[in-house]
Amino acid sequence: MKTYTFAVGFMLTVLFVACSKTSDESTSENTNFSSSDYGILLQGSTELNSTLLSFDGSELQLSEAQNGFTGIEIPEISYRDKYEYSFYKKTGNCAGEVLVYDFKKNLETSFSVFSDLGMCNLTIGSIAHDDDTVFLSYMIESTGKEKKYFIRFIDKNSGNFVYEDIEIPMPPTQMVASNDRLFVLMVDLGNTEENYVSVIQKSTKETIHEMGLGMDVGTMFVKPDGNIIISYPTLHTTLDSNNLTVAYTQYGEGAQPMFFNSMAISFDASEKMYYTMKTSDGGRIPAVYNFDTSTAVLYYFENFLTTAQLDVEYNVDYTTAVGYDQKNDLILVGYKKKGQENEGGILRISPAPDFSFIDNYDLIGVPLAIFDL
Repeated sequence: MKTYTFAVGFMLTVLFVACSKTSDESTSENTNFSSSDYGILLQGSTELNSTLLSFDGSELQLSEAQNGFTGIEIPEISYRDKYEYSFYKKTGNCAGEVLVYDFKKNLETSFSVFSDLGMCNLTIGSIAHDDDTVFLSYMIESTGKEKKYFIRFIDKNSGNFVYEDIEIPMPPTQMVASNDRLFVLMVDLGNTEENYVSVIQKSTKETIHEMGLGMDVGTMFVKPDGNIIISYPTLHTTLDSNNLTVAYTQYGEGAQPMFFNSMAISFDASEKMYYTMKTSDGGRIPAVYNFDTSTAVLYYFENFLTTAQLDVEYNVDYTTAVGYDQKNDLILVGYKKKGQENEGGILRISPAPDFSFIDNYDLIGVPLAIFDL
């Protein structure tokens, strides 16, 4: 039985735009900071790699710690769960490889997949993982037959990567794992074009709940409390991962936080969300959303960088990743440089209301994720 709980977030009738007290120069030399370390996932022209940065309280620099992530060819799909990423890449006409890497513990697991099927007409849809399982959705289309959709459950902690496949009725577009369940976002392609979410109990591989979501569904992700956010342009749905009840937060006109199309999402210890927000001119800026108060703070570059810094010194194009330094209460903004496909940087700013620009560090590669280690 489906139970619905409604919650309307009127606080979103106002979006806060942060304005810097000063943007003439960095302020790190005038502020007492603690030492901290960051891991940054970077995209180059053909591969993903990473770098480690260290802050000693006065200067941001390359870390002397060993970097365990040696790199991977740019994968077809990926999934982030806190400090851990899973990647899928095609290794041949009939097979692929999964790599799972924990950027906090520097632990890597990799294994081959799909060589057992004996066919090459596979289409991989999405990937997800939790502590012990990797989930891969895929489609098989046989000659003269209809398309069939499956999810493979792979035990990544077993020595021989035991797996089990289950069939699902519609094409999956996204998957997230929480509370020993897999939440699968599907679309009724070629018919109603509406979206549905299916909840699969991991232990039994059985579907225990389905719900229609309508049209215009954006990003689906897991909050730190384990609940699922299903986003739309004008509202978001919170699906309780335990009792499967739902609550709706409706945005005010002109006050949409616009995280429905963001794939760069992270959280701090208080469960505030840091994400890239698409602006009306097509750019992307850093933003912070507070689910408790239903408010968003937007950080436009021109409000904390001078024109010379923005266009010449740092040559900022758009935001690609946003993180948070818990020790120092700093927002970490990854960005791509203008006219340079494989170069970027990281800006550090203090959050509103005591908003100011701290410093910048140039990077070889474009930041995709920033980890506060």
